[in-house]
Amino acid sequence: MPILFSSVPARKLIAILKYLFLQPMYSLLRKLYFMFPAEQAHYMAMNQLSLLTATKPGKKLVSALAAPADNRHETRFLNMTFKNPVGLGPGSTKMPAT
Repeated sequence: MPILFSSVPARKLIAILKYLFLQPMYSLLRKLYFMFPAEQAHYMAMNQLSLLTATKPGKKLVSALAAPADNRHETRFLNMTFKNPVGLGPGSTKMPAT
């Protein structure tokens, strides 16, 4: 009997898609990006991500794939809820003392 995606919980479906789709894609993209200088690879990746998220379905796809699997790390601060912990530094680490 074929798998009906409507019967699979959304989180489980996303986990399956991550395993089947993202692992091989990451491997291929990593090989591609490592063929270029770091700065050029960075601009390529950011431009491609920008193109993907230019549409509503693309934004939803990236949000679904990048979202944490659960809400263990959800942080509440100043009446705002963040999906991931937020760390803010004073900036002094950018210029270490000599």
